[in-house]
Amino acid sequence: MGTADYVNAKTDAGCLANNVQDETDRLLWGYQQATSTGRKLYLPSGSYKHTAPLHLLNAHIVGDDPGGAFYSVLRPYNCRAFSSVNEQHSTVSNLMIWPQGDTPPDCYIYVNHCYSHVFRDVRIHLAVGQPVCTVATVFIDGQAGPNNNLIFENLISRSDGSYYPASVKLAPNCGTVQFITPDFETAGYGFVWNGGKITVQSPYTERMSGSSLKAQVDVSDTAPMFSVHGGMLSANHSGMPIQIYANAKNLTMHGTFLKSDLGQYEGFFYSADSGQNVSFHGCAMNLAKWNRRPVVFG
Repeated sequence: MGTADYVNAKTDAGCLANNVQDETDRLLWGYQQATSTGRKLYLPSGSYKHTAPLHLLNAHIVGDDPGGAFYSVLRPYNCRAFSSVNEQHSTVSNLMIWPQGDTPPDCYIYVNHCYSHVFRDVRIHLAVGQPVCTVATVFIDGQAGPNNNLIFENLISRSDGSYYPASVKLAPNCGTVQFITPDFETAGYGFVWNGGKITVQSPYTERMSGSSLKAQVDVSDTAPMFSVHGGMLSANHSGMPIQIYANAKNLTMHGTFLKSDLGQYEGFFYSADSGQNVSFHGCAMNLAKWNRRPVVFG
């Protein structure tokens, strides 16, 4: 990547990246310069404190990530890291999001009625003693309209301290979202699925105090879908891999390992029926740990 291809947050925008000074204005200037000229905003190694969320309109924001070390760190202070509403065509890659402050936001990545966003190699990390977000690390909303072509590839959500309420919350009618090799650790729930058409490839979860997947679809979403392919879902002693509530429909798992040795249940139906088109294909399961037998193939 030649210097003409990007705006350097340090040498061009004047960011100090020392986690002391508020870099909001400098980051905004660099962002505007990059997007207005079709270039990338490059964040060299460092820790960038900001007090207002970054937006994603025709943006490409990239950090240093040699060997997955996450050297470029966004430090949102009492705010979201990214908040994107009615925006499109953006990529965020090779970044650590390490929240700070004493008044946490609802989430760290918020997307609502957006098109063609890619988050690749992004790690959300909470330190010991840091107040936790109030809703989820990632919140995909549908209030302004459905999203389309949202891709999260190698999204890591991890805490060394308090449990997140959820790693990902998916609102009713939130649109189409793909998660590729997500890694969710230390949360009440991995996915809270209230709606949308969601595809998950090779997930990994651990230390979920509630469940890895809470399937609780809102009745306002008449055509939801949640499909998991491969991977492993596990939880704490207090939790379970899967919880299925009323109105769950078009929920399928294919070749997924459900690890339930720590808890009493592997899956639990919270309604009198077993949902519509809810089935498991070639999955490694312990059916004795379900309160009612699910539909299983293979």
